[in-house]
Amino acid sequence: MYDQSFNIRTLSGCFQPEDFKEWKKLKVPDERQKTILLASIRAQQGFLGVNLSSSVIRRKNVYWLDEVSDILVLRKIKNNIVKTNRMKSVPRTVIVNSLKSLVSECSQYRVYRLDIKSFYESFKADFVYKHVDGLRNLSVKTKQLLKELLYSYHINGGHGIPRGLSVSAVLSESLMQSFDEFVRGGEAVFYYARYVDDIIIVTGGYEENHSFLRSLRSALPQGLKFNNGKKFFVSDVIKKSPKSKQNTHANMLFSFEYLGYRFVITDNVIECNIRGLYRQVDIDLARSKVNKIKSRIVYSIISFNKNSDFDLLCDRLMFLSGNFSVPDSDRMLKFLSGIHYNYPLLNARNSEGLSEIDSFLKKAILSSYGKVFSKFFMKLTQEQKCRLLKFSFIRGHEKCYFFHYSATKMFKIQECWKYV
Repeated sequence: MYDQSFNIRTLSGCFQPEDFKEWKKLKVPDERQKTILLASIRAQQGFLGVNLSSSVIRRKNVYWLDEVSDILVLRKIKNNIVKTNRMKSVPRTVIVNSLKSLVSECSQYRVYRLDIKSFYESFKADFVYKHVDGLRNLSVKTKQLLKELLYSYHINGGHGIPRGLSVSAVLSESLMQSFDEFVRGGEAVFYYARYVDDIIIVTGGYEENHSFLRSLRSALPQGLKFNNGKKFFVSDVIKKSPKSKQNTHANMLFSFEYLGYRFVITDNVIECNIRGLYRQVDIDLARSKVNKIKSRIVYSIISFNKNSDFDLLCDRLMFLSGNFSVPDSDRMLKFLSGIHYNYPLLNARNSEGLSEIDSFLKKAILSSYGKVFSKFFMKLTQEQKCRLLKFSFIRGHEKCYFFHYSATKMFKIQECWKYV
């Protein structure tokens, strides 16, 4: 039976491999025991009055705890919530594969692409406290510690739940469970997925879309609202395709972006012995991601124009076009990231997005037009230009080039585009 208590044994089990790299003193047994003891004391005394450190990233306040002992208690709270609520997250790749398969079906459907505005900050405090109290399988002590942490956050001017803490990601999933169940249970709904605040819904297309959206808004947890910006998308009804239709050049019926990919649904209908009839659906890198990578290339060039550090420029282009490993937000085991691992479902050779980025980089290196690029062109030697022209996002994805960076090196690489 799972032990929810906060004691020396359970708290010592909350260490993660990355902790011993970030806090060298933990390698010393006496220091490690001292940290566990402090965590036990924190669990006994509670989180009232605790100060969360914060920083503004992409115009959002992001919070963290500085003391390792406090982090151990926070991890234990998170583990208790996960274990007692049987929470499972669906990987992005699984969602994208399922969605591609569904929108390739020849039956009638409509797609809703929604996202929630200021997701973490918008939950009403009263709703959050009431929800925590209502978690039936969660121990009283865990509820107490979690509510004390949230209360300390709120009295210092925080709203909703603190963005950045690992427990906030788990708590937000718990807070959204009733909404998830409501949408999945809808008669009109064929498919529903939510990745944090990004939502995709596929219906049979027979519902009145304005009425359907009103029902979704009314089911959201208190304080949450849908964004009406560029991510908001409702497709026309895609009619059933009763027969095979293969054109030399497929025409696009509609497209939408979700989880970093661009889905293009075409009018090509293919017949297969196993699947029967299905629509041709192409996926590519989302326009927003293409623009983000281009912006980071430009910021890298601007930085080089100022400091003339060619090796750092190469490191930055290698970082953008390659792959690497990073620790997660809770400093647990590393996960793989980069152009291939972030978008594994792309066909590199057929990707218009990757091809566009490669062309942009080539023009940036060889062009003498514009204030930024002309200065860049003048500073580079012919040998340096040849070296830079070897970088390719298509090859980086296709060959899965992998590089290792220290935390210090990674910080220096990302410094020039920190919040882009």
